[in-house]
Amino acid sequence: MNTSLQNKIVARGRSQGFTLVEVMVGLALSLLSMLIIIQIFSVSDARKRVTSGAAEGQQTANVSLYQLSRIIRLGGAGLTQAFNVWGCPIQAFRSTVQILPSSAAFPAPFAAVPPTVRAIPVLIHAAAGTSGSDIIVVIAANGETGQVALQVIAPPQFDHLTLQRTNGVRAQDLILMTAPAAIANCQVAQVDPTFNGTTAPTRLPLAVASTLYNTAPGLAIAPYDASSVALHLGATPIFNMFGINATNSLVQYDLLNLSGTPASAIADNVFDIRARYGVVSAAGVGPVTWQDPSVPPWDVASLTAGNATALNLVDQIRAVRISMVFRSTEPVTDVSPPSTYTMFPDDTPITVAIPAASQSYRYQVYDTVIPLRNLRYVTNPLAPFLPYVRS
Repeated sequence: MNTSLQNKIVARGRSQGFTLVEVMVGLALSLLSMLIIIQIFSVSDARKRVTSGAAEGQQTANVSLYQLSRIIRLGGAGLTQAFNVWGCPIQAFRSTVQILPSSAAFPAPFAAVPPTVRAIPVLIHAAAGTSGSDIIVVIAANGETGQVALQVIAPPQFDHLTLQRTNGVRAQDLILMTAPAAIANCQVAQVDPTFNGTTAPTRLPLAVASTLYNTAPGLAIAPYDASSVALHLGATPIFNMFGINATNSLVQYDLLNLSGTPASAIADNVFDIRARYGVVSAAGVGPVTWQDPSVPPWDVASLTAGNATALNLVDQIRAVRISMVFRSTEPVTDVSPPSTYTMFPDDTPITVAIPAASQSYRYQVYDTVIPLRNLRYVTNPLAPFLPYVRS
């Protein structure tokens, strides 16, 4: 074989493979490319989680604030046509079982709420300092008779009421008995299932069955007389508390336990909630100022004292301002995570420290103002010649 042919065969053999150095360089370049691609995907995914977390938090905030605002707006509805209702202790019984006042402490996060619940449209139980969250209590009727009271025309009996009319009342609706002459106990009763407004337009039978709310014979109906007023609560009145539990869920608690399951979650990832009263002057005029519910005379003890001073204070409350903090569902890498958040920044702000273990999350603060339209009615000086007027 000549030399020229040998050289061609050797050259062809060398061109059919890679050397070890070439293979290692190729692997290194491939690995570097993979690391770059993974890093790009990681950054992109982090940004996506931040964006989606913010969007989810905003959606949760909108739904939560809408539900809370809708209920708070109803505060006091159906309870304004009887005098001396605000501040009256509410009694509710199912046979011999006492529902209100509660015979035991309310479950967390409502354990600080006193077992005696008083009829106040909206009551704020302030958190201690900057730790914890506020508790909001809302009481309202939900009857088809609206704001019209049911006038009692004969002394009430434990098993029936005699009224001027029973229009709009249905079987198993709830009634709140009041004694307008003084701020006394308000008694929850339930219309008997046999009630028929067509055949008995003035007699309203009250339930005595153990499964329904009743007047606890011989105990709670005694203080009432022919001057008493029966307020129509409807089938599903609002006697609710709102707060945040240990797992950062906004929780609603039904004080009357109408459904058998008093506590239910409204939204998750709610980190904090604070509220303030929007108050006008004692004359009922002037700009609204925001008052801290932990400071007298706007604290729970002052508003629930059950006297004329407390009534006037309640009548000055015309709105509620709520600030809620929502937290992202997943932690986010941040070189300088927030260590605090501020609520009510424009009016005596509350600055809350975020625990170190929770600083990897994103926090969004939402603020809303809710007007209270169901105010107390008082008598015009020219009464009884003129109808009631709003204060």
